[in-house]
Amino acid sequence: MKGERDKEQREQRASEPDEEWESDTQWEPDAQWELDEEREEEEELGLEENIHLNSKKIFIFVGLLALAILICIPLWILTSRTLSGGASGEHSSEAVTSAEESLVQETEGETQEPAPETQPETTPEETAEASEEGGTMESQASAQEPSGTQESVPEASGTQESSQPQESQSAQGTQGSESLEGGSAMSFTQVSESVTAKDVTNLRTAPDTGDDGNIAGQLRNGETAERTGVNESTGWSRLVYNGQTVYAVTSFLTTDLDYKTPVAPSDPNRITTQDGRVIIFTDCDDYITPKEYVNLRIEPSTSQGDSTVSCQVSNGEVVHRTGYSQDSGWSRVEYNGEVLYVVSSYVTAAQAPSQSEASE
Repeated sequence: MKGERDKEQREQRASEPDEEWESDTQWEPDAQWELDEEREEEEELGLEENIHLNSKKIFIFVGLLALAILICIPLWILTSRTLSGGASGEHSSEAVTSAEESLVQETEGETQEPAPETQPETTPEETAEASEEGGTMESQASAQEPSGTQESVPEASGTQESSQPQESQSAQGTQGSESLEGGSAMSFTQVSESVTAKDVTNLRTAPDTGDDGNIAGQLRNGETAERTGVNESTGWSRLVYNGQTVYAVTSFLTTDLDYKTPVAPSDPNRITTQDGRVIIFTDCDDYITPKEYVNLRIEPSTSQGDSTVSCQVSNGEVVHRTGYSQDSGWSRVEYNGEVLYVVSSYVTAAQAPSQSEASE
């Protein structure tokens, strides 16, 4: 009996490892399958998350692209309209400018001689007395253009030129227009003749009395210059003097080269300034007052600065005028018993003072 039991136990023990092996071999496939399923589920979840994330990115990209298109289209339309409008505006402006230039050219072609009003008439030495108003500086007073009427110059019974012989007129040639300083134009009738001054006259680089700096010199009686052009409307002559083209007042010139200036032994109307200029005055008898205030000088010149200033008078003070010079733009006055000089363009006509005011 005992031997049978031992045998059974040995057989039982021998069979136990096989059962364990069978259980192990049976468990391993089941565990591997579960792991594979878990991995597949995780991969599916990751794939779904990636797809969802990519969908969001695509949606955002499409939205931004649509927004950019919506912004760019109006800007493109606006830019196109602006460029087309600017181009059409330039074409229109060019067309208008061309039409205006054509009209101006036609007008100039129809007009043989520009109207004298194109040359601005300037009163004598406005630039000079502009600095004189400051009380420290003045520029040299210069000749007045004869075509303009000076505001305060009276109608004298006889001008300086009334006693002078009339200058002869030479054969007139063709008229030519030339550009002058300031962009204006003045036409001159072409002539070729020798002239001299009846007395003394200023020679200017331009037929304009508004700029004291354009005085190139003076032509005196006996000195000759070649006249190449005359403008009867403005009263200017074009001369060639010492090889330079200059301009002078026609009424102060004569073609009579033998003409001699009648000079009295002591002529109060003939004044020679310290800088050598000769100024001829015409007698008159009227009263003037400054437009604002003005210097009264001991000589008709500003070349010596303040040293020739005697006093100043203001608007409302009436001064007796005894003479004026149309060529130089100066007036001669009597003030407090002295003979003084003032620039004509800065005074205006005034009523004569009453006897009571004169006595005071």
